[in-house]
Amino acid sequence: MSQTGQVSRVVQRIDLTFDTPINSASLDASDAVLTGPAGAISTTVQAVGENVVGLFFATLSPGDYTLKFGPGVTDLAGNPMNQDGDATNGEAAQDVFTGQLSVGLADLQVSAITLPAEALIGQPVEIIWTLVNKGNTPAVPPWSDTLVLRDNSSEQFLASFLHDVSLAVNQSMTFTQSVILPGRISGQRFVAIRTDSSDQVSEGADEANNETVSKQPINILAPDLVVT
Repeated sequence: MSQTGQVSRVVQRIDLTFDTPINSASLDASDAVLTGPAGAISTTVQAVGENVVGLFFATLSPGDYTLKFGPGVTDLAGNPMNQDGDATNGEAAQDVFTGQLSVGLADLQVSAITLPAEALIGQPVEIIWTLVNKGNTPAVPPWSDTLVLRDNSSEQFLASFLHDVSLAVNQSMTFTQSVILPGRISGQRFVAIRTDSSDQVSEGADEANNETVSKQPINILAPDLVVT
């Protein structure tokens, strides 16, 4: 890790590279203090190479993070860290490595769904939905939105649509699509829309909020049976 960095991807690990081989027995979880927008983050520390230490943690949400590491880690001769390069190793303040990391992730959400109150089996129906990017970096295409019909016990695929336009931070866009209602289904069904349904956009922990269900159902009607 450099002293400052910015990434637009999922982060679950940071590697620190030392200038000489380290004594892995000197590693301790207390040597690593990682803080972010929500406060301190629990980390696991282990040697992943002769001079590389890996820090492992749960997926970081978008935001700015500070890492303080050391100074208790030693080289093979037992010398603690010496970040300031003076004659005294292992100083509590001067020999702590400090790094800054900014994590930029999109956060796609379906903020609204509009559909008719009723429609006929096998007929086209217009569905309107609005996407918003609540992350701190633009959502870059491609990604797909998948639409399904859902009741209490089952769901049925309706359609999937591919997006080819970026969505800036806090920008929203509204889409209108006509879909054919499947046969052999009648009664009330909700429409669920999952944006980025193939996980093509890095959203980290915010992948969990990609699906929205319509507030009102659509009443699917069978056509009247008549003799002609």
